[in-house]
Amino acid sequence: MGYEVECEIGGIALLLSGWLGMSSPLLGIVFLILSEGFVLAYVGVFWTLPPLFLGKESVGSGMGLINALGNLGGFLGPFLIGYFITTTGSNLTGIVILSISLVLAGLMTLAFRHSSSYHQSVEETAPERQRVAQH
Repeated sequence: MGYEVECEIGGIALLLSGWLGMSSPLLGIVFLILSEGFVLAYVGVFWTLPPLFLGKESVGSGMGLINALGNLGGFLGPFLIGYFITTTGSNLTGIVILSISLVLAGLMTLAFRHSSSYHQSVEETAPERQRVAQH
């Protein structure tokens, strides 16, 4: 299963958690657990993507920028969710926004597929790696 599909399934499971959790707390918890399982499976694979489209010189700073934006999201996310819950009076609104964010993240990952030029450069450097390993 691809990492983008895991993110989208996690978003759908989170939406179901909020929607079904209002009538059945047990189903809400089950879907919340499924959502976290899919999202956490996605996170490990996500960090393999930056080296695919960033050059050797910019991988570190690019991953730092991604981490900084993630930390910014760690502040803005709860703030916005609290705002929507206060404005609408419903917890479901916040969960819907989080679900939409997860599905959009999966779709963005599909949209930013890396080109085949990376694989060609890896194949070109493979003989060089073997030569260095022999010494």
